[in-house]
Order: sequence, then structure tokens, then C-alpha cells
Amino acid sequence: MLNSRLVLRYGYDSIFVGALIAALTAVAAAITARTGGGWGLVVPLFLFASTTGFIVANSIAGALAHGHGDRDGPGLAVFFRCRFLQNSLRT
Repeated sequence: MLNSRLVLRYGYDSIFVGALIAALTAVAAAITARTGGGWGLVVPLFLFASTTGFIVANSIAGALAHGHGDRDGPGLAVFFRCRFLQNSLRT
């Protein structure tokens, strides 16, 4: 819900770059977290997990925005099929 509102206001490319920077910052903070106990690791990893939704959704929107006509649908179907398989193997 939030992503759709932000995309209308700022565009998918700005949201993608911002989320990517936030995710990389969170990973760097998690790697260098020597103090703060468990919260020093939990908060950056939560930020990373939160931004991956923005990254995936806006990267797909960016790929489809540059249109390849009849190949958009099958490409998107393959992508989500791979995501489905990935999630089913994880459980």
C-alpha cells in the first residue's frame, strides 16, 4: 500500500534507489554491530527485510516500464514462478 503511494509521488526509480541504499546501509550496520546487544543486529536486519519489498516491486516495475511487448507477461510469470519455488523450498 505504501509503495503504490510513494511511486505515484516520486517514481519507481527514486524509490528503488532509496530502498537499495537503505538495504545496503542496514547490511553494513548489521555487519559492524559490535555493541547494542541483540537490538544492534535485529534493527538493521528488520530494516533490510523491510526494504526488499520495495526493491523487488520497483525493479519489476522498472523492467516492465521499458516494455518488450509480448515478452512482458511470460517474463513476469517466470520470475514469480521462481519466487514461488524459492519460498516452497524454504519451508
